[in-house]
Amino acid sequence: MAKIPEELIDEIRRKNNIVDVIGEYISLERKGRNYFACCPFHGEDTPSLSVSPEKQIFHCFGCHEGGNVFGFLMKYKNISFVEAVTELAARGNVELPTNYSTAAVGPKYTDQQQRLIEVHTAVTQLYEQFIKVDIGHGARMYLHQRGMNDEIIEQFHIGFAPDRQLLVEFLKSKGLSIEDGVASGLLHQGQSSYYDAFRNRIVFPIQDLNGSYVGFSGRIFGESDQAKYYNSPETEIFKKRLLLYNLSAAKEEIRKKKRVYLFEGIPDVIAAVSVGIKESVASLGTAFTKEQANLLKRYTTNVVICFDTDRAGMQAIYKTGQLLTELGFHVEVAQAKKAKDVDEYLQANGAEATKALLESPHAFLAFLYNYERQDKNLTNFDDRKIYIQSFFTHLRKAERLDQESYLQKLSEEFGLRYEALRAELDEQVLKDNPQQVQPVMQTRSVQERPIQVRHMHLDKYQLAERKLVYAMIMDMQYAVAYEKELNYLYDDRLRAIAYVVLEQYDRTKNVEASQLIDQLSEPERQVLSELFTSFDDGLINEAVVKDCIHTVKEFAINAQVKKLEGRLHDPTISVEEELAIVQEIFKIKNSI
Repeated sequence: MAKIPEELIDEIRRKNNIVDVIGEYISLERKGRNYFACCPFHGEDTPSLSVSPEKQIFHCFGCHEGGNVFGFLMKYKNISFVEAVTELAARGNVELPTNYSTAAVGPKYTDQQQRLIEVHTAVTQLYEQFIKVDIGHGARMYLHQRGMNDEIIEQFHIGFAPDRQLLVEFLKSKGLSIEDGVASGLLHQGQSSYYDAFRNRIVFPIQDLNGSYVGFSGRIFGESDQAKYYNSPETEIFKKRLLLYNLSAAKEEIRKKKRVYLFEGIPDVIAAVSVGIKESVASLGTAFTKEQANLLKRYTTNVVICFDTDRAGMQAIYKTGQLLTELGFHVEVAQAKKAKDVDEYLQANGAEATKALLESPHAFLAFLYNYERQDKNLTNFDDRKIYIQSFFTHLRKAERLDQESYLQKLSEEFGLRYEALRAELDEQVLKDNPQQVQPVMQTRSVQERPIQVRHMHLDKYQLAERKLVYAMIMDMQYAVAYEKELNYLYDDRLRAIAYVVLEQYDRTKNVEASQLIDQLSEPERQVLSELFTSFDDGLINEAVVKDCIHTVKEFAINAQVKKLEGRLHDPTISVEEELAIVQEIFKIKNSI
């Protein structure tokens, strides 16, 4: 598809007032110059999402999401930029040439991937038909016994693959190639013929995020010496680390409920959905991956882990919870007591008890408090010491109130002084936060925009550089006059924004906030939206800008001096080198 011209994007943006568009999805209330609402991208009760009709951007003071009208639609609907442009073009009655419009919108698959998806779609429909007729009666009765009625069977497109060599002829009748059947993992080649890889199994179709059928999970339900479960092999379209069962169907419910239930297996998801927990997904029996976490992060950062209660399941909860916590998720755990998993618990206790169990999770920290006790004799001093130290590796990352609560519990249980436990934990916390290394002034081109940002520890310097970049955006004369000072900027995101601003002035002599956002990375967009919601145009003048420049330069130069002073403590440097460093420090200080 040809690139959509910038002038066309600008026209679409102008025809879609951001207040009107966002107002179609969430309730906005005007307060002063801006509109406010509860942010749809994170859970909150107090409105923190600000929408500026003047600058045509939005910004959340809670989760720091921000952007223009395209960005909101992309985030809210989880769609691509091209899809957002197409939708807003239709809304604003802007005609797109055919080579830019809906023909180019939607999931992007290679020709081979599209063929494999066509094979899976056709075979899914075939297996669905088989389970509804006599040949699938046994499979259907087995599912009924497991609590899955016909409505659930149809909802999840569950099918049956009979023990017959029907698949080859079926693919031929649909004009689909045998080679693609093999490449999809649905056909295996024997000595003289092809046979169905899922024969004599109940089949659960697996969809990708776009809803395309990409694989199957099959289960034996009768007497057999075959493996109980069989999943599609890794193919061009089926990569387990990038997939979550039921995410395509559950994503809007996850966004609405602002949480997701994460299970190990498909039957557990079906059990949860059957009792009304629709925001449920499964990791397809493999170790949960960072890629899967990133899929979930599009919709929520609140995860309830509901893995099996056996030893392997407990270890999986531990590892998955750790990964999710490190990635910024709020993690809770729901475990089916006296049952291996939720599916088993449902069969034994019924829908009402199962729903109550899932809706009453406990904190991941509470799970860790018990998990670290495994295989330890806590009446033994050494085991007790190892347990406390192990638990402290988690507790030191917790909120202060949680720390107080668990320190009190440990004190009461083991008869230890609270003060001693507090001191030990504080020492571990201190080790986690060593003194920050001073930054070094450096030049970075706009092409080298990093997504990692060093922490600011002096607010006045952070405020000064933000004011400086904001002034450059608001007035071309500041951008031109202080271009040479950009190397002093500490925050890489701000420097990247400044360079894009200069490029924009070179092209059009004008910078619009909503237009500027499209040229930035996600971290840079967030900072930009913060700038526009933090400063008032009337408070920016030449005197303020000059003061900002002085403050920013002072910080950068002092950092450089401290680095050089640190080298003076190196016992291996020569007298000549020491003299050269002292002269360099003197020269730098005089430049302020």
